[in-house]
Amino acid sequence: MIYAGMFGNLSPLRKIILMVLLALLSMLVVMLGGWLIAMLVYDDFLSLIAQMGNLEDKRVVGLLKLFQILNQIGLFIIPPLLFAYLDGGRVKSYLRLDVVPGFQVLVLSLVTVFAILPLVHWSAEINEMMRFPGWLQGLENWMKQSEESAKQITDAFLNVDSTAGFLLNLLMIALLPAIGEELLFRGVLQKLLQQWFKNVHWAILVTAIMFSALHLQFYGFLPRTMLGIMFGYLFVITRSLWIPILAHLFNNGAAVIAAFLYRKNLLENDFHEIGQVSNPLWVMGSLLMVLVLFTAIYKLSDTRKDILP
Repeated sequence: MIYAGMFGNLSPLRKIILMVLLALLSMLVVMLGGWLIAMLVYDDFLSLIAQMGNLEDKRVVGLLKLFQILNQIGLFIIPPLLFAYLDGGRVKSYLRLDVVPGFQVLVLSLVTVFAILPLVHWSAEINEMMRFPGWLQGLENWMKQSEESAKQITDAFLNVDSTAGFLLNLLMIALLPAIGEELLFRGVLQKLLQQWFKNVHWAILVTAIMFSALHLQFYGFLPRTMLGIMFGYLFVITRSLWIPILAHLFNNGAAVIAAFLYRKNLLENDFHEIGQVSNPLWVMGSLLMVLVLFTAIYKLSDTRKDILP
């Protein structure tokens, strides 16, 4: 029997395990439903499945986009909403969706997304210099191939000329991940890890590592971890999940918009180059600016008392 608050008396570790199982079950059910829908929509569905590596075929890319959207819904959106109901009953308050941030806090949070970019690109350069020992060369080659495959799929997704394709990308790459990933990682897992560790900083760090690891892209691990840390502290400082959701949306949306404008020859630099700097002073300045912005957001937040132990 399923009822509100039935997970309430369980330990944080058991809740985390149940959250993971719930996410896997939800993803399986949604994907099975998606396959049934795709079989009805595509007459040659099995043929398209056999050609999944052919990213030149727009129908294959369209099918991949459908699966990507379903994956976001099944893995990231439905499970945390259901878990919040089973653990606390009141979904909005459990996920901190009932706290509406002030305009100044929102603006400064979005500015932080831009301010941290040089620091993120610097961490990406560090990440790319990492090498495995000789006996793990096979693993390193596999990771490089996986990274290249993920990049090819992303480029295929972003390769659109129409307004409809652009809007679909905003939904698939920006909006759904921003909502779903923040619901799952900051809304549920970070909260449970904080209850388990009794330390908010460790909870933010471990959640950010899990957030980055789930993307299965080793050579983007450090920059994604850094972004996850930023989202985690924004959530803790403001106590509103809307702030990391909107910051995440702003980050991903800017990349989608930049890619579209670049393809239309309305932007000189590719979206991968946004925020890249060569001078180490810019990296130090980025870190300093982020710290200043966090301090300002902390002071402006109405819920700042007793936020950080």
